[in-house]
Amino acid sequence: MEHTTKQLCSFYFVALDDTTFKCKVCGTKRTKAKSAGYSNLTSHLDKKHPDYLAQFEASRALLVGTLHQHGIVDAKATNLHAWVQWIVERNQPFSEVENPLTRNMSRLTPICVKTLKAAMDKVTRNVEAKIAAELPDVFGLCIDGWTDGSKHFCAIFATYAVDNVRHTPLLAMSPLLTPDSMDADAHIAFIEETLGLYGKELSNLAFVTGDNCSTNVSMAAKMGVPLVGCYSQNSTWP
Repeated sequence: MEHTTKQLCSFYFVALDDTTFKCKVCGTKRTKAKSAGYSNLTSHLDKKHPDYLAQFEASRALLVGTLHQHGIVDAKATNLHAWVQWIVERNQPFSEVENPLTRNMSRLTPICVKTLKAAMDKVTRNVEAKIAAELPDVFGLCIDGWTDGSKHFCAIFATYAVDNVRHTPLLAMSPLLTPDSMDADAHIAFIEETLGLYGKELSNLAFVTGDNCSTNVSMAAKMGVPLVGCYSQNSTWP
């Protein structure tokens, strides 16, 4: 398995302060300046623990998939995370990972669009599972819409408190299930579909927050929950 000097030193040494490191095997203390490399640490391993590479590889083989127990993240996972971060935080199209100029200018190992999509799908499922586990039995929704050309998007946030701290995770943002209709029933169908992803139903809702438009008024009435209406869109979003 590939590894870096930093990974080796993280495995064999514990930091006592910014410049002092203690060998986990024999307790010897070595110094390393912040801007310096790891040669002072690896030289100790070379002299005192000549079989350190074999032991390190053996440990990695036993802990495949759980290298984080040693403060180590697999190089492949680190590379994939960096690509996901690049695409998401800079709002780039998925195809950016296959752009020749991007690949040439980046220090990251190239990946394909298929790999990126698979990774982002896993991230989405993990986030959904985390939110589902945290959602209480009773909570509110904050809903708003946005139209781009002929497409109408609907965003749904949950709102609830955990240990007296307010949480407002985004549950969904996508076009309605029936693009040719934007009435109250279409919004309710979208809400029901979204709640189902998190193991919840309309009966779990305590209220809905949204604009004071006729669609939202009708929607709240049909769901049997109060509408906490607001005239300003800035007040609607969490």
